Amino acid sequence: MANQPEKALPVLPTADDPATTWLEYIHALLLEENVRDARRMADEIPQSLRSDSKIQHLITVLSPPEVRVSNRPTGPSRDREYRWLKENSEKYMGQWVAIEGDQLIAASKNLDEVYAELDTYRERHPNGSSLLHFCD
Repeated sequence: MANQPEKALPVLPTADDPATTWLEYIHALLLEENVRDARRMADEIPQSLRSDSKIQHLITVLSPPEVRVSNRPTGPSRDREYRWLKENSEKYMGQWVAIEGDQLIAASKNLDEVYAELDTYRERHPNGSSLLHFCD
């Protein structure tokens, strides 16, 4: 989104606003790639609006990931990626990062830019297994 003027967010919703106002506000945050504030706003949605199916979907999508134990076969070890994130994620706050092993492949606030760099990387490394992560 470089070189594009920032768009003003809609008016901050209140507890009395309808579900559509909350959805529009959170959608505007996501268009600005502001995942952190979108998650915070989803937590603030009044209980009276949480029966709306679109609100329920939004809350589910923005919820922090759940860690579950599984007996299914695992993929490649992510120890190196997790170590890299632990050591470096603060430098990339508010950005998407793509890493493989202990190598940073791409970092940007713009997810499409990271995908583009990943596509190029995967052409050169077709058997690679990169990890995509939002640092917040």
